[in-house]
Amino acid sequence: MKRILAIFVLFFAFGLSSYAQERNENFVTLAKKDSKDVVTLLQLGDKEEIDFFNLFYYKYDEQSKTSSDERKKVIANVITKKLEASLTAENFDKLKRNTALFERVIN
Repeated sequence: MKRILAIFVLFFAFGLSSYAQERNENFVTLAKKDSKDVVTLLQLGDKEEIDFFNLFYYKYDEQSKTSSDERKKVIANVITKKLEASLTAENFDKLKRNTALFERVIN
């Protein structure tokens, strides 16, 4: 009986960890795409791309933890403020004018 329970627990733990890893890889892919698109549009360097990758990864991770629309609006507001703080006013305006990209990276 103990062996059956142990096997069940290991099977469940393996399934849960593989699901978390899949989700993690998806966040990495999405964050890389967003950061690459922003850096390409604004003609920034590698350091900024890494910073934006971390920001967008954080966004996807936080959004996955909630289903509340209010919380998602708060996350979008935080991302907007962080983008505004890290970019020059000229670059932030350029990003905002590209509405499709701007909406994708904040939401």
